[in-house]
Amino acid sequence: MTQWDTYSDEHIVHDFEQVARKQVFRAYDILKRHQQESSAEEGWNRSSVELCKASRILGMYEVLK
Repeated sequence: MTQWDTYSDEHIVHDFEQVARKQVFRAYDILKRHQQESSAEEGWNRSSVELCKASRILGMYEVLK
């Protein structure tokens, strides 16, 4: 039996939650860094890719939950 066979549904949902949370914090950090370096609008534009990733991961998490 592999380690994957011992993973429960709750473990998988918990892992998705952790990934989603980490991605949101990453997007926030990128947003704040770019806002300090340039304008607020430029910060939003530069962090939009990370925000989209966070949105997709959160969507998957909600479906799994």
